[in-house]
Amino acid sequence: MRWNSDFACLRAHLFFKDEVKIFTSASENDLGDYALTTTQWKLAEHLVPVLELFNNLTNIFSQAEVPLIYEVAPMLENLEHALDRVYNATEEPAVVRIAAKAALQVVGKYYALTDANEVCRIAIGEYLREAVMRVLCYHIDLFYSDVS
Repeated sequence: MRWNSDFACLRAHLFFKDEVKIFTSASENDLGDYALTTTQWKLAEHLVPVLELFNNLTNIFSQAEVPLIYEVAPMLENLEHALDRVYNATEEPAVVRIAAKAALQVVGKYYALTDANEVCRIAIGEYLREAVMRVLCYHIDLFYSDVS
């Protein structure tokens, strides 16, 4: 079973929280051992948005047309920033913040691998060059539209 199957179950569990509570508390179902505690429900509520970050990327990378390296670099950077926000969010449970820190270390490892690979550096440099050119062209267009 893939991790995102567990994630989908957890997300559905939260979506149907009231129904799940009713179902697990009904004595005739004999599911009381599977009922989540208040602490577990709160943890699930904090965990699902963080796992959503990974689910989005997993869905992108699972498609037939896999992103190229110059497209992956900004995705890793966005993931890094999002995980950094989770890690620094004092309102998050400690276990979620620790998991975010561990994930940040893995992202850093992948960044280091791209630094060591000349093809990756060239592709990322090309992406940055194109991004700078788009910004410059946009501002030149704005300038000339104001002048005319």
